Amino acid sequence: MVKNLMRLGLSVPVGLHEDMRKLSFKRTAATNNVVTLTDVYAEGVTKLVARIEAGERFVYPVQPRGSVKKISLRMPEEIADLIAKHATESSQSAIVVKGAQCLLQEDE
Repeated sequence: MVKNLMRLGLSVPVGLHEDMRKLSFKRTAATNNVVTLTDVYAEGVTKLVARIEAGERFVYPVQPRGSVKKISLRMPEEIADLIAKHATESSQSAIVVKGAQCLLQEDE
């Protein structure tokens, strides 16, 4: 069964997307199952949203002009809906970036 994927245009800090790519490769090697960029970004967002809904507050840094990379991600519809729901206080990019940063910190 194919999941419905939503396309999101995002701005992420330079280097973050490559770090997430490395994490997906690392997890693929560790599990012998293909772990995609969509999987790791979705995991980061899901974990961040769970923490937000548990009452934790976050500061979403503004990325300086010129230090961002424009990316296009396809996310499962339910994850895209979570991003949209929580993007009222910040941008969709900020939610995805913060989720990715939290996931990368966990992995260290």
